[in-house]
Amino acid sequence: MKPIVWLLFTLPSAFGAIGGSCSYNGLKGTCQKTSNCGQGFTVTGACPNDPTNVKCCLSKSCTSTSGQSGLCKNNPGSTCSGSFVKNRCPGPSDVQCCVSQAPAPSSTPKPAPEPVTNLVVQFWLKSFIPLNVPDVTSPWPNHPGKTMLNGIPQALEWVPNFGGCFVTDQRSWSSLTTASARMHSEARILLSSQGTYDWTQTHRCGRTVKVDCDDGAEKDSATASTKDMGFSLRSGSSRKVVLDYSGKASDPLVSGAPKIDVLGTLTVDWDRRSVEFNGKVDDFPAFEAYVVVNGKGPYALQKLGEKEGSTATNLLGGANRAFSGKILF
Repeated sequence: MKPIVWLLFTLPSAFGAIGGSCSYNGLKGTCQKTSNCGQGFTVTGACPNDPTNVKCCLSKSCTSTSGQSGLCKNNPGSTCSGSFVKNRCPGPSDVQCCVSQAPAPSSTPKPAPEPVTNLVVQFWLKSFIPLNVPDVTSPWPNHPGKTMLNGIPQALEWVPNFGGCFVTDQRSWSSLTTASARMHSEARILLSSQGTYDWTQTHRCGRTVKVDCDDGAEKDSATASTKDMGFSLRSGSSRKVVLDYSGKASDPLVSGAPKIDVLGTLTVDWDRRSVEFNGKVDDFPAFEAYVVVNGKGPYALQKLGEKEGSTATNLLGGANRAFSGKILF
């Protein structure tokens, strides 16, 4: 019985330190079997009364040189799901910082940036003398199918810059931007989803041709000035642009000739998806306005012929007839 009693008394002194406290360089730990210290690192000599497989198990967080977080572990002797970095932990050289492997970049593609969208509106307005106006136009001598404005008697045509017969624009309604006209004014408006807007304008007058009232021979020609034709910006943003328009032009071959008058306001509204022109024109001649939106069209905003019984003499005074139209897109 004595050997058994001796063994019972010696067991507590041999293994009693497992789970006991220990320390290393100010770090506190516990004496553990090395196999049970999976989330820390071990050092020798801090648990002197225990077997060789029992060491001081310590826990210490660390960071790599690139700032990644990790745990101090023994290398070799511990598992690490990432990689070991030297000289980032206290203790012997085998105690190193275990940094987890950074997650692989996501294979999910980044959403494509929102495409830049633009609203491009092209607007134009024309005044023109139609091919046929009852009691106002007559056949152009020696020019079959063409007409001229009736002029003063041949006996007075010799007076310089006084009058005579003038050819018409030889057409009816036309949505072509190149169609002949006494006045042509055009605005191009660009609204962008990037928060910007821009606009430009173009103006031109058709060539005025004076002919002999009897034989139709061309006697003179000239082009009226566009100096009194123009759009001006009333307000503008990437969602809405408002332009005011004023246009005036007269016969360049007749001194003191009254002017064709056009006034109005052009509004391009992206939120309401509309283009609108509100204005006034003279009694004579005919007027038309069209619009193209992002390449689609042209759409007629308004067509207004000459007032019945009116002639060029009705140009005296300002614009007095409503000329308005609106399209939705």
